[in-house]
Amino acid sequence: MNHIVEICVSTPEELKEAMSLSKYCFWRKSVISIHYNYGVEKIRREIREIDSDFGYCFSGTQLEEYSTDISTELGKGYNVGITSIFNADVEDLIYLGSEIAEILNQEILNSEDPYEKIKKFDEFIKESFQLKSPNKIGRYLANILSKNSAKLYQTVSAIATLTLSQMGIKTLLIYGKAHEIHSWKPHVWNAVKIHGAWVHVDFGYSISSMFLPNSMSLLEEKSFVATHLWNHEAYNDTSMELAWQKTYPRYKASIRADEKTIVLNGVSILLEEPLMIYRNNRLWIDLLSLIRILGGFLLVDSDSGFTNIYLNNCKKPLKTRMEQYKNRFFDIKILDDFCSCFHDGINIEIDIYFGN
Repeated sequence: MNHIVEICVSTPEELKEAMSLSKYCFWRKSVISIHYNYGVEKIRREIREIDSDFGYCFSGTQLEEYSTDISTELGKGYNVGITSIFNADVEDLIYLGSEIAEILNQEILNSEDPYEKIKKFDEFIKESFQLKSPNKIGRYLANILSKNSAKLYQTVSAIATLTLSQMGIKTLLIYGKAHEIHSWKPHVWNAVKIHGAWVHVDFGYSISSMFLPNSMSLLEEKSFVATHLWNHEAYNDTSMELAWQKTYPRYKASIRADEKTIVLNGVSILLEEPLMIYRNNRLWIDLLSLIRILGGFLLVDSDSGFTNIYLNNCKKPLKTRMEQYKNRFFDIKILDDFCSCFHDGINIEIDIYFGN
């Protein structure tokens, strides 16, 4: 697998983009080089803002511990560490979210009723947790939940974000506190957009209770507020709508054959090896590494032989079979197939350069 060596930036906007990209690095550590003078406090302030932004939506930073070294032209170095709140592997959760959504969408025959979708997901989680699921995905989910029993609420909320998003419901993670016995403790739940309004649902608490705590009506909201605390200003309708939009970014990549640097959304990324090579009068692209940089991964369907792309809370099948895959590189023609996979919410534009 190709590895990120360094990410170079020259504007505050690029720094934020680089911080976002660095969570997808293939090692646990990446380096961001800043090519202009930057004060210590300004760096720390922007990092805090970036970390706060990540708190709204599902992202790799919430799933894996990673550390980023930031260096400047003056030789000053800063290390930014973001601690995981999950034990689960990011690929496990993205895979589960996609597969559960596929199962539930078939069960409800593409119903447009958001309440039915939420109810179905809640039932699926409970069945899996109680080891009553009749299918292999439910059993796999039960295994993931048992491994993450210490962070059960966080794991369930992350899977809810992925699954419901693919079922057509805008879904975000909410950070706050919940009342347990005689004290308030850190807690995670979800916000979903139903009929134009954002409401709160707590699938984690639902596992061990007879009902799903939520704020879908005035009476239910009163009960929910009595047991949950959160920053109402930070999680208002406007901020959550903006946060949701960030989960489907626009990608613009420039890749040059036989060079180790690519430019993604204006940020220069140095890799250990070229992302694209020109051999035997043909262009080949390291699609696996490209998708990984974008925050996704590939998974081969053993039954059909086709490859599924998991990217930005979506599962999309590649039409190209794996026979065209050689030593991590695909024929360049696969890019047409790859870019055409994403048309609803995700915009991917890739410019290819080769020769002089």
